[in-house]
Amino acid sequence: MKVFLLLLFCLYSCSPGPEPFRYGADKCAVCHEIIQNTRSGGELITVKGRALKFHSIECLLKYYKAHEYTGEGYTWILVTDYDEPGVLINVNDAVFIKQVKTNGWPDGNLLAVSKMEYSDIYLKRRRKTEGMYWREVLWKYP
Repeated sequence: MKVFLLLLFCLYSCSPGPEPFRYGADKCAVCHEIIQNTRSGGELITVKGRALKFHSIECLLKYYKAHEYTGEGYTWILVTDYDEPGVLINVNDAVFIKQVKTNGWPDGNLLAVSKMEYSDIYLKRRRKTEGMYWREVLWKYP
């Protein structure tokens, strides 16, 4: 019984999952910039457990689309929640907001929030241009 529990624990602990960012140390898998902004970025976890970290949502999209037909599978596709710096959320649970880049804005022109009511605040009060879900982002961005 003890052997079975030990084996079960090892299998559970070895399953690939999200890795926290090491801000100021991790580099983007696409542009190779050091990741410092806690409000933008993303992470892909491959089926083999490899964690790929990205400086911005645009870098994540660029990598994802370039490897879309290579057969490389992902167990996790995550983006940083703009409203909760450093917190990663699943792309299917995120609302993406696009804005024309201005001073003080994160690295790209896309940000992700985890709650629809937050997206309404950004879109109405802050005059952002567009809110969309992951499938729309994949379709609209080359």
